Amino acid sequence: MARAKGFTRERVREFYDVYKSQMAKHKFKPERIFNLDETGITTVQSQGKILAPKGKKQVGAIASAERGSLVTMCNVISATGQALPPVFVFPRVNFREHMINGAPNGTLGLASKSGWMNAELFPPALTHFMNHMNVTKDNKALLIMDNHSSHVSLEVQQLLTQNAAPGLLCVWAIQKVL
Repeated sequence: MARAKGFTRERVREFYDVYKSQMAKHKFKPERIFNLDETGITTVQSQGKILAPKGKKQVGAIASAERGSLVTMCNVISATGQALPPVFVFPRVNFREHMINGAPNGTLGLASKSGWMNAELFPPALTHFMNHMNVTKDNKALLIMDNHSSHVSLEVQQLLTQNAAPGLLCVWAIQKVL
């Protein structure tokens, strides 16, 4: 409901005004413009449609009885389509390396009780992005993301305003730029 109420013509115009001003000021190339978002994925995939010959009365299928669990995947993709290794947040108290066996090289694994991104886990995810994209004062990047509470925490604000992220500019849906 909050997203629907916040998606107004005025808010979209404000966002693009901030975006345009940052583009004019820093002249970012497409490969230095990124979007960050999280999504939930399940550890057990649902079964799709089963194809069988017409008229066949019984069709066998093997399906998992396991419910699986929801894992948060944080993705960062550039305007040119370059995807960074993802960040996974597992619904556990502690992360274990085996949880990302088979994941793309460079994947970051984290854990929270809920399996959701939170204000404590987002700074390492942001640092993961900065390290992979070699973000420096001389090699700036523009990161666009929503205003999820984990993205606008005090720790994230401090990370972005101190020397830890001198080349990273972030534009949130709330039109804030750091």
